Amino acid sequence: MKIRLLVALSMLVCAWTAVADEAPATGTQLVLLGTGGGPAVKKGRSQPANAVVVNGDIYIVDAGDGVSRQLLLAGFSVTKVRAVFITHNHSDHMADYGTLLFRSWATGRNAPTQTFGPAPLKKITQDYLEYMRWDIENRPTNTNRIPLRELITVN
Repeated sequence: MKIRLLVALSMLVCAWTAVADEAPATGTQLVLLGTGGGPAVKKGRSQPANAVVVNGDIYIVDAGDGVSRQLLLAGFSVTKVRAVFITHNHSDHMADYGTLLFRSWATGRNAPTQTFGPAPLKKITQDYLEYMRWDIENRPTNTNRIPLRELITVN
């Protein structure tokens, strides 16, 4: 019975957020962006990711594969991501952690983004920024922008 109720509530949240145009300016909303666990790719479900939307700001809890696209499909802008929380270091919970930070910045975010998670999140962040360094430094749209590295604070 509890599982059916949880599934029903999840479906209601997904259906409601599917028609959202943007993050609500006031209030709090939970959006399930991905509920498919494990490292294997699934046709009908994305890897774990949730958005907690508070007064227009988006807080991501876990960043499984495809989180940026799922956020967009739910009607939200990646530029509104204020913080990212990683619950644990399994690949399905953080496969697109770095990509989410990059896409938010590349789409126009120029405000700081806080990140929280277990060690070695700081090293993972540094390694991702090094991995993407050429692209980050050579995009024409990046002229006169605050460097991505300076906008990320790992806690």
